[in-house]
Amino acid sequence: MKVTFDLPTEADSPIALTIGKFDGVHLGHRAVIERLQQYASSRRLPACVLTFDPHPVEYFLRERAPARLTALPDKIRLLESLGVDRLYVCPFTEVIAGMTPEAFIFDVLVERLGVRSLLLGDDFHFGAGRSGDIGTLRRLGGIVGLEVDTLEGLTVEGVRVSSTAIRAAIAKGDDSCARRFLGRGPCPPVYPDYLGGARGSR
Repeated sequence: MKVTFDLPTEADSPIALTIGKFDGVHLGHRAVIERLQQYASSRRLPACVLTFDPHPVEYFLRERAPARLTALPDKIRLLESLGVDRLYVCPFTEVIAGMTPEAFIFDVLVERLGVRSLLLGDDFHFGAGRSGDIGTLRRLGGIVGLEVDTLEGLTVEGVRVSSTAIRAAIAKGDDSCARRFLGRGPCPPVYPDYLGGARGSR
């Protein structure tokens, strides 16, 4: 897996991409990666992941942000084990935070990453003030031939698998539930210092 700790200045080839925090790289994330790989294979594109470090929630909430389940080096290792071709770890900065949805689509996704096929969760938001959504991507992406598809969240025993649900299970001491959602064991430590994961992982 090729790992890039920033955005390229320009795309070198078309790619299939998903975007997310991927904290814990749990069963829901694995379902996204599996679907992405199917899309990428059928279109003969590399399967790529874009994540932010720090994550937008950490950037805005600082010390009030939820604790991490997975430090960046572990996240990279887990994504590599799933067969991801490329991982882009983009610093979330004031510039990124202030981007309009249009700028993110045209400047980041199309020009700098070369995204041809995009797979996202159905609740994905982006751009300044979270003003962009799946509808925005489909409307503007259609102008440049950007294919956009969504995947509903994975549920296990009637509960949607998420990093939040895993943190809640760990907080309650329900390691069995956390392991089921993660799809592996033992339960990871929770990283209370979000900057420790962001700064200490390069």
